[in-house]
Amino acid sequence: MPAADMAPLIASVRSRLQEELPTHLGATAVVVQAIEPLAGGACQDNLRVDLVVTGGPEEGERRLVLRADAPSALAGSLDRRAEYAVIAAAREAGVRTPRARFLMEGALARPGWAYLLDFVGGTAVGRQVLDRPELAAARAALASELAVQLSLIHTVTAGAGPGVLPIPGAAADPAFEALGFLDRRLDAIEEPFVALELITRWLRRHAPLDSGERVLVHGDFRVGNFMVAPAGLTAVLDWEFAHYGAPEEDVAWIAVRDWRFGKVDRPVGGFADRAPFHAAYSAASGRSLDPARVHWWEVFGNARWAAGCLDQAERYRSGPQKDLELLAIGRRGIEMAWEAMRLIDRGPP
Repeated sequence: MPAADMAPLIASVRSRLQEELPTHLGATAVVVQAIEPLAGGACQDNLRVDLVVTGGPEEGERRLVLRADAPSALAGSLDRRAEYAVIAAAREAGVRTPRARFLMEGALARPGWAYLLDFVGGTAVGRQVLDRPELAAARAALASELAVQLSLIHTVTAGAGPGVLPIPGAAADPAFEALGFLDRRLDAIEEPFVALELITRWLRRHAPLDSGERVLVHGDFRVGNFMVAPAGLTAVLDWEFAHYGAPEEDVAWIAVRDWRFGKVDRPVGGFADRAPFHAAYSAASGRSLDPARVHWWEVFGNARWAAGCLDQAERYRSGPQKDLELLAIGRRGIEMAWEAMRLIDRGPP
């Protein structure tokens, strides 16, 4: 959210947190010292909240993150209430993701849900993750660390975890569901996008047969949604696109061209090749990966993000969010379509 739009809300958020958090924290009093928008987060609003807690088990200075529904949503994304439940299930499975607390409605003086996350150190900014010299050792171990986390995510199924997760996909064929989503996005685009229509035709003709697996899919497992510090991976973030689906969808999504942040010669997030990442995932999960299926999901991932880029620009054009970042993202749709066609031409490894 632009800083100018946040200014009128800061006082309201401060007042509400100071009133409600003492009960949640078992404290005598809570003083909010600062509330600042965090960089990134083109889909949701994320605010750093610095507190001083008096009394109770969490007494002292504390830093949290308030994550709230944005005024408009990207197609296919969960609201914060559903995301809150997904985080609980992921943590139960052992995934390294911050604890979510204090689910609330209307936190930013508008309709929508929000919660507070424990603050985790490191950086999630893609170019910093890939370029900072002090993160060199972390980058070297990142493929194996992420493979382990992804294997833990994929242990959560519709029949397991703390209760029924309010997310889609449990009963659907993953590829069929994915193609339906892409069709709906193309139908919503006012101008024809011939490249995406051709890519979608290829995806339909080559869709993998249903494997029977339905696991929790993060849905946006890529550089930019991981916190990385010199010591290594500190957290997996941003669960708003979580759903039940094929594990290969997450395995392939991290290799979508946009998530390499210019390091195009290293297809997995700009820091690794596909083969070692796939091998580490198979070792951690006990699941063999079919290269043809992963290739199909990588083509789909680039097509999905091409449509997503156009959706982001549409949020700027027709919605309440006049954030230039949304407009800038829109131009990348053609780059993602080009990558999908390049992958089709190359074929699976």
